[in-house]
Amino acid sequence: MYGATVRKLYVVSCGERKNPLAETEPVPAGLIYTGPLHKALRRAVESVIDEKAGDRLLILSDYYGLLDLSDPVRDYNGIRFKDNHLQAATKDHIYTDAVKKGVDTATEVIVVASAEYLTRCRQVWPHAGTVMEGVHGTGLMMARAKEIYTDPSRIAEFLTYAPGHGHGGRKCGVQTAH
Repeated sequence: MYGATVRKLYVVSCGERKNPLAETEPVPAGLIYTGPLHKALRRAVESVIDEKAGDRLLILSDYYGLLDLSDPVRDYNGIRFKDNHLQAATKDHIYTDAVKKGVDTATEVIVVASAEYLTRCRQVWPHAGTVMEGVHGTGLMMARAKEIYTDPSRIAEFLTYAPGHGHGGRKCGVQTAH
């Protein structure tokens, strides 16, 4: 998959709750995060992603940085971060991971995560859009994700971009896979 042209890159946040199996052995990143918010965000993306057209989904992990769903990872809940979180998700780490994964030049990046994760992603992809603009708190984020996976065409209704990048900060329609 690396080296293939990425049409759209979707980035979802990790989650606090993890698969207990990851405490003793590595598991694929797509199986480690088991909390309801992560699952809802993933389900929203999976309802619109079109891998055949070149779309790609990555998880932004506080500890590991950018992860493909197949990347082997272990539970890291016992590790203390300097500022309590986002230690690996620095601009340099995200950029290095993006280069390694061949997504550093992605022309359309959609971050399906909190404003904190969006800020980190926009340090690498200033043009990144989000479907969570103005949505704060787990419950509201889960509700927005549900609106998308219940009706994937609604992603166009929620998608916004940073002012001056790509779409001038305005809402912009996107094609969905369905």
